[in-house]
Order: sequence, then structure tokens, then C-alpha cells
Amino acid sequence: MRMLLFLGLLGFSACESNRYCTQEFATITIEVNGVVLDDYYTIRLRTGDTIRRDRPIADKYYEVLDDLWTNKIKENGEYFLFEGKVGNAVLVREQFKIGHDECHIRLIEGRTRVDL
Repeated sequence: MRMLLFLGLLGFSACESNRYCTQEFATITIEVNGVVLDDYYTIRLRTGDTIRRDRPIADKYYEVLDDLWTNKIKENGEYFLFEGKVGNAVLVREQFKIGHDECHIRLIEGRTRVDL
């Protein structure tokens, strides 16, 4: 019982498979240097769904996908397209393959920094 309490205090929880996961919230981001995007979104290529966020995570850092998608995508990965616009022009177009383990999303392939 003391061990379970200790793990809980460290910020771990058990997943369905009895694997212990951190309570951190994973987010895959892209750093865009040289311009501030007016609009950005991620497209799930398999379905065409568009995923939008209200604002950047921080200056130059834009969210591609987060842990809310962990149980919605294939474990071995799916393709997503991040697009960033200034005005009507698409200046950033990067493809990502994103999967997950039992706890969090994970980047399989894709550039996480773009210099314009």
C-alpha cells in the first residue's frame, strides 16, 4: 500500500495494461522561425478532419497534435499534415507520422522546426 501511495505522489497512474504512465500531457509541436502565423491547423490525412487550436503554445511554437488523440489514432502511426498561413498564403506545410504507446502520443517522423 505504501508503494502505491508513493507512485501516486510521483505523478504516475496505471494504464489498462498495468503499465505506469506519467501524468504529463504530451504535445507534439512545430517551431516556426521567421514569421508569425495568422492561421494554422492540422489535417488528419486518413479522414480529412481538420484540427484547430485557438492560439500558439508559445512564441514560435504551434501544436500539431496532443494526448487527446492517443486513443483515436493507430498505435503504429497515422499521417497528419500541419499547415500554417500568413494571410491567404500557406507558408508552412509539413507532414508528420504520429502514433502512440499505451500512455502518450509519439512522433514517428516529421520535422519539428521550420526556418522561413
